Amino acid sequence: MKKIAVVLMVTASLFCSSWAKGGTSCQKSQWLNGNKCVACPANATCNGQVFKCNKNFAQSGAKCVQTTCSKGQWMNGSKCAACPANATCNDGKTFKCNKNFAQSGTKCVQTTCDKGQWMNGSKCAACPANATCKDGKTFTCNKNFAQKGNSCVQTTCAKNQWMNGSKCENCPANATCKDGKTFTCSNGMTPKGNSCTCAGIIWPNASGKQQCYPCPKNAVCKGNGYSCKKGHVPHPGSTKFSSPNGPLDCYPCPAGAKVCSAQLLAGGYALKVDVYCADGKPAEWKSGGFVCK
Repeated sequence: MKKIAVVLMVTASLFCSSWAKGGTSCQKSQWLNGNKCVACPANATCNGQVFKCNKNFAQSGAKCVQTTCSKGQWMNGSKCAACPANATCNDGKTFKCNKNFAQSGTKCVQTTCDKGQWMNGSKCAACPANATCKDGKTFTCNKNFAQKGNSCVQTTCAKNQWMNGSKCENCPANATCKDGKTFTCSNGMTPKGNSCTCAGIIWPNASGKQQCYPCPKNAVCKGNGYSCKKGHVPHPGSTKFSSPNGPLDCYPCPAGAKVCSAQLLAGGYALKVDVYCADGKPAEWKSGGFVCK
């Protein structure tokens, strides 16, 4: 029996070897490489005779190599990779960066932004207030504004305005605003806070225009009027309460005067000055004041 078994094994071995050499097919998971049956290559299907590369693969010798990738992928060397962010992968081989992006290695980086935006580092940001964004890369501050960091700050104002802190305000009354930054008080007034005030008296000048004058000597000023202090009267040399240089100063009544008074007449500016000495005679005016002989 042992001899018979050995004979059968030798006979079967010789038969299999003869079939592989002269046969026409191999097992289903193999293919015929010359006169040998070999395992089916990776990424292929075999029918016992030949192998067929799967989709996206092509034959290269006895192998199947990747040539294209699935939708949403691209060929990174010999391997398939996910489509980069901000890109499209249509042909399974390469990727194309979207609008406003450019290829950098295997990525798509932002290079420009949409209308109304600018490039803040590597990111897009909304155009700052009081600025314009035209090229999708930078912003330009509007007129009267200047760049400060990532914003535009007010530096000057429009005509007839001034900078009150960081805000523009209309020019105060009795002031001029020429440089768009500050205001200059006019008509003899002085600045006080955000306005122009008169420390003296508002009085008509020679052309009849209201102007601020220093309070006359020896007088008490209030708003648009003034009165001489007790024992004082205005200069009598004019029929008006004001001269071309402003309101008249007040002078002391002379010693021993019997009458020393001033009276406003019709119109509010005509003036009557009465200064009489003890003897009843009018006091004389000499440079600097009244004199009784």
